[in-house]
Amino acid sequence: MAIKTAKESFLKRVGNFSRKPLIFLLAFYVLAYLLSYFFLNVIKAPADAEQTTPIVDGLMYFRSGMNIFLLVFLVSVIALTFYFEKVRSAKKNTELSFFRFAIKLFFNLIIGFGIISFYLNYAIDSSLEKKMSKYDTDSLKISIEENSETKPEEIVSFLKKTGSCVPLMLGSQEVSKKFIIADYKEKEELSEYAINIVLPNMEIDKFPEINFDPPAFVYQDKLYITSIDYQDQSELDALDQISPLIAQSLVSCYFSNKNIPLIANLKNHQSKEYTESEIKRHEEKIVEYNLKINQIDKKSNPSQIDLKNKVILTENIASRKRSIRTLDGKMLGYFNKPSRINLMHQGKQNSNPPRYIVTLIHEYVHFIAYKKGVTKFLQRAMSDGITDYYTVKIIEKSGRVYKGGSYPQPIRVITEMMKDIPEEKILDFVFEANQEKIEGFVDDAYGANFYEKHREIFESIIYDRDNAKEHADSIIKDIEAARAK
Repeated sequence: MAIKTAKESFLKRVGNFSRKPLIFLLAFYVLAYLLSYFFLNVIKAPADAEQTTPIVDGLMYFRSGMNIFLLVFLVSVIALTFYFEKVRSAKKNTELSFFRFAIKLFFNLIIGFGIISFYLNYAIDSSLEKKMSKYDTDSLKISIEENSETKPEEIVSFLKKTGSCVPLMLGSQEVSKKFIIADYKEKEELSEYAINIVLPNMEIDKFPEINFDPPAFVYQDKLYITSIDYQDQSELDALDQISPLIAQSLVSCYFSNKNIPLIANLKNHQSKEYTESEIKRHEEKIVEYNLKINQIDKKSNPSQIDLKNKVILTENIASRKRSIRTLDGKMLGYFNKPSRINLMHQGKQNSNPPRYIVTLIHEYVHFIAYKKGVTKFLQRAMSDGITDYYTVKIIEKSGRVYKGGSYPQPIRVITEMMKDIPEEKILDFVFEANQEKIEGFVDDAYGANFYEKHREIFESIIYDRDNAKEHADSIIKDIEAARAK
């Protein structure tokens, strides 16, 4: 009788308790958590572990900690849900409803795992961040450098052996994160959950940065460029040696059916000194051209040759002035016909490896597009627009993301044109660099003299940067109108 009374009293209390859903759920999940905690409590984390709670340390340091936790928590939720539904049925003298049990179980699992996951992710992230702050980068750096090829001639040999599509990783923080995760995986110090889930998704600035010396090296058949010190001439000299082959490899990877030549002359410069000397050279040429124009103007009866030369001199002055505007801005590099690439370094300009590779590829596409004997070269909007369009494609092919490009508005126009001009034609054009040919493609797609009518707007996209978007919008609007006819 006493046992029956006690049972009835317990059922009544549970029934009253379950009518308060928030308190009921809280107690429910705490009980499930404590059961999981109990099973992981026997796991001993390493002596240098960030001591938080046994369950957090268990998930961080025990290889199968997450599996154990999930299993125990799942069993706990199922068992508790079944028990309380059984109690409810007994109290109401009804049969246990499987459908109701399944709905309650689904609800409890969703809420329970959501709450627990939020807490555990926060706790483990915090614990790992503290661990990262104490990470010994020096020993890892020594280990990697001892097994790397660091001399420029060794890197050149690797690039020649690899050919197209060289495996490449850029940026000190990205490289540091990769090696630190690999180090933990090799040492098996952390759980699979921490290594495969938490660390890869941790913000990159939470990892300590490894200062590799030299910053360009080959390790386990992959090329790494971690940083570029533009004030260190030896680093720039090393880049001069390896960059042509890097560019040839990446460009060949995208244009797999083309024979991509190797540039013979590539030079990295400290930007300030070089741009100042180039501006001075252009200014001297402008003075020289103006003197020649003045001499022609002084003639009372200039010849047809004189008048033709005046037109050429006037065009050359305009071209030199455009070059000065470019140099006086934030120019990162340029292709010097017929076979030289110049890359500029100042502050963050090109000294960030991902930015450097983008500039290198962009100028290299200019190089492969150049052809001797072509008298009417590309208008710059077309030249840089198409070049940057394929720079984005080449970078993406190499496994990296390059959003927007250096010339986003010309890329927008080129991308719109790609809807009507087959890419095969554009590809052929890239390797011919003939302005007349691209004008023909555009006129075929959008009507006679379309390009001529928009010539000045095309040019403004490049040189009127403040209003470049409006100019691009105008061209795209007319393209859409021509397409609708």
